[in-house]
Amino acid sequence: MTLSAEGCTLAFFGGGGNITDRQQFEFGQTWMVTNESSLFTYRVGESWELFNYPDFTPYFIDELIDKFEEKDKDFLNMTRTACDNNIDCVYDTLATRAMEIGLYTKTKSTVFEESAAQLVNYPPRVNGTDVLRAEVNKSTTIQLTAEDPNGDLVKFRFLEEIDGAEIGEESKLTSHVSPFL
Repeated sequence: MTLSAEGCTLAFFGGGGNITDRQQFEFGQTWMVTNESSLFTYRVGESWELFNYPDFTPYFIDELIDKFEEKDKDFLNMTRTACDNNIDCVYDTLATRAMEIGLYTKTKSTVFEESAAQLVNYPPRVNGTDVLRAEVNKSTTIQLTAEDPNGDLVKFRFLEEIDGAEIGEESKLTSHVSPFL
């Protein structure tokens, strides 16, 4: 449950906690500050009024869908098909009644989702010795293993060929003959 500015509660989950976008918006509006209660300071020529629109009410997806279900079901079905049920695309198309805007949103939404997926792809943890001791012209074995927190396959590779060096099975760097000091 969440508490509104007036002390009312709104249950988001369980026991009839399915709330509409409008209810969520109206709940959030109870926390809107006024010019008098704002802690922000403004530059000369700026004020609370410049940045706040207390009379603004956005379109809500559930209400848009209901409206088009009643008045233009063909456009709604065409939108759902073209948008492949991407909710951002559906919303923008219905709110603007412009398919090209919704499809542009879908493209950007897909790019954003792909970028977000890459951002949660963490680098592997490489385990091995902290100190490498090697002698000139003697083979040295280095045992490194790697674990990927995302479960991705990890493979070691050299950025360039190194004479005498090899990477063994199971992605372990194994040996290298050191010709230098």
